[in-house]
Amino acid sequence: MAVDVLVAREVAVFADVTRVPCAPAHLLGVANLRGAILPVVDVRPVLGLAADRRGRGVTALVVEEDGMRIAVVVEAALGLESFSRILPSASAAHGDLIHGLLPRDGELIPLLDLSRVLHALDSRRLGQADAPTQEDWT
Repeated sequence: MAVDVLVAREVAVFADVTRVPCAPAHLLGVANLRGAILPVVDVRPVLGLAADRRGRGVTALVVEEDGMRIAVVVEAALGLESFSRILPSASAAHGDLIHGLLPRDGELIPLLDLSRVLHALDSRRLGQADAPTQEDWT
């Protein structure tokens, strides 16, 4: 999966993530990033993938989207790349969460619409269609 570099801030490795009591399943907890407390979020479930429930040694992509700064759990960060074109997604599965497909090394990488992914996670938690706010994530 890929995200637009305009929302990416940095890759961080958190030695420990503090669990939050009664938190929604996608909120692994919170972590301290140079004095800023960030929610650590797993977007896998909304994409139909198995959830990540690690609490130690979490690698995350710190993103800022729709006024929210959060850490999204990732397995690895391959780097920054420029793409000359975004192909339309032919798959209906999670189509509203994907901007399109990026050709890379003979593969097609889904480009996430991070705003929609976060909204989908928040809607699951709240059971409503309102846009998420920073307070909802912390």
